[in-house]
Amino acid sequence: MHSTRNNFYKYKLEILDNTTDTKFLNDFSKADQGVNRCAPKLTDAHIYPGPFQKMKVQFALQVFSATVAAGMRTCIKCNTLPIAAETTVNFIYNMDKIFDILNSKPKAGGKEFNLPFKNKTKTVNGITTNVDVTQRMKFINGWKITIKSLLQLWDDIQKPQYFLCTYRLNQDCLENLFGNFRNQNGNNFNPIELDLTSKNGLTYVSGYLIKKCLEKHSCDTCLDFAKTQESLDKAFIFIYLKAYQNEVASNY
Repeated sequence: MHSTRNNFYKYKLEILDNTTDTKFLNDFSKADQGVNRCAPKLTDAHIYPGPFQKMKVQFALQVFSATVAAGMRTCIKCNTLPIAAETTVNFIYNMDKIFDILNSKPKAGGKEFNLPFKNKTKTVNGITTNVDVTQRMKFINGWKITIKSLLQLWDDIQKPQYFLCTYRLNQDCLENLFGNFRNQNGNNFNPIELDLTSKNGLTYVSGYLIKKCLEKHSCDTCLDFAKTQESLDKAFIFIYLKAYQNEVASNY
């Protein structure tokens, strides 16, 4: 989605002999100021994204939203934006529709195309007729592959009583899992199997032992020490346990 946003900002996309232009989005952002805004989430970070904003999908989704499209359409009706902005508005609205279909959930929150996928004619038309821009854009081919894959997947699993929540068809879960693995090893981008097993094994065993100890002993010093340890290394491998009783009752 952020790739689509980046290309939308960089180029004028050709759609049915018309072109999009981010100038209209910029003009809308400048006109939509004050207390009662048409698109309250739209900020300068969305219109002029920096390197980090360009990497965040959230900023792209808030640009390609039905709220922004409705606000721009209102400005066209009020002559704040020219009629030529209609192509840009339609592109923003259609991208919001496509994303809703490919991110459908059990609870759609009132959005028709965000309902679980059932291969209805209106839904299929929403994803097969709206990606119609120049073939030279690689991100368009990515959208087409994703849409075709969804339709083929449905052909394999379709049954009258079934529906498909497409928000599960992404790699975010895997990325988050392996991101945690990399962070555990000092932000290692290429961890090996030994790093993963030894590090996670050490973390698990150490946490288990600390938990069992603290269940039987009330030691504020040990508890504070355990909470302040952000990483484990080989210095923590040796653990010596000894059962003893103090002559004077204390917390230690």
